[in-house]
Amino acid sequence: MQSTGVKDWDEFEGVVRSSEAPPIKPTYDFLKWARRHGFALFFVTGRPEKDRTPTVLNLLLHQIPYDGLYCRENGNHEPAVNYKSRIRESIEKMGFTIVVNIGDQYSDLAGGHALDCEKLPNKMSYIP
Repeated sequence: MQSTGVKDWDEFEGVVRSSEAPPIKPTYDFLKWARRHGFALFFVTGRPEKDRTPTVLNLLLHQIPYDGLYCRENGNHEPAVNYKSRIRESIEKMGFTIVVNIGDQYSDLAGGHALDCEKLPNKMSYIP
């Protein structure tokens, strides 16, 4: 999602729950391209499970295709690299090869289970 000018986590939660965050155009275009070319799309987010519904509504609002949405279990505070690499491993165990892992935090990309990684810029926050 595109930077919304959010200054703190409470405000961020409001943006998430509004289901109105705009997509980042290059990422949106890439996802559409990937779907047209037969790639499965999985989102592994640090958002808690309680934010699943507004996240799904936001994806639907912008017609963003996906095959799986993995939200962090409510109350799960394990490091992002551990959580996200564990989920990527489970996707591999379903028989998928993760061709590219895209994220806006270095912790999104660490931990393996992807052939390639692409770091997106994020001027709003750094999450270890």
